[in-house]
Amino acid sequence: MRGLGVLGVMLAWVLIAGGCGGDDGGTIDAGEPGAKKPGPGKKPRNETGYFGTLRKGLRQAREMRIEPARQCIRTFHATRGRYPNDLAELLKEYPALRKTPEGLAYKYDPKTGDIQFVPAEQ
Repeated sequence: MRGLGVLGVMLAWVLIAGGCGGDDGGTIDAGEPGAKKPGPGKKPRNETGYFGTLRKGLRQAREMRIEPARQCIRTFHATRGRYPNDLAELLKEYPALRKTPEGLAYKYDPKTGDIQFVPAEQ
């Protein structure tokens, strides 16, 4: 009888531990800075499950943090008829944009007015 109880506990532990596996093949979502394609035989990450939902939430939070900078660029473009020549010109006009999330920096394209976060250089 005791042997069945131990076997049952071990089986339950294996099922629980197996369902909590986080092995996703070591890939990075294409929307993340430093993204890479999945290796051979690996599937790209999806947005299901706990970790997929967490990645999606982090990506959305990053997008929310960049939106004020995009709004400043749209305002600059609307008032001046052109995009800022460089990031320094934008930051001179809107000094509050200097603060970025820790470990991230702005990447700005003056031709299109696109701005995004990239990993900060050490």
